[in-house]
Amino acid sequence: MSDGVDFSADSWMDSRAQKRPASNWVKRTDLQKRMYNQRKRERRAAKNGKEPGPARVRSKESTLGRDTLMHGYRIKSKYGVSLEWYDAQLLKQMGVCYICKSPPARKRLSIDHCHKTGSVRKLLCDNCNKALGFAKDSSPILNAMIEYLEEHDNS
Repeated sequence: MSDGVDFSADSWMDSRAQKRPASNWVKRTDLQKRMYNQRKRERRAAKNGKEPGPARVRSKESTLGRDTLMHGYRIKSKYGVSLEWYDAQLLKQMGVCYICKSPPARKRLSIDHCHKTGSVRKLLCDNCNKALGFAKDSSPILNAMIEYLEEHDNS
């Protein structure tokens, strides 16, 4: 029994594509997000029979301060060092990785520590820190890797 409606997968996808043109899939700007959230607050307030409240605004400065604070809590609980120690170590290393001397690719350098004793060593970039972790902090493994690279050096 057919009412003239095509329920095949292709026709359903075609109808979805017609309803949402590609231009609607562009990332929203901050202004569009704020306007959308304001309309959402107004609809919610109207539904509950109340006046819409003021929009909450977060500035870049407030989130940066919170990020620094959270970083301080995280390194204190995980490694037992203070944010002052981290900043002093960062200054000693001139803001670069202790091993490869490159600046961090992400926001911060990682705190390297010994997994056996838990003692903190230096600040490393992600790549150097992961390389040590994959080598299990083992000098013999790292020496074997160096020998391998020297043996197979094609340059």
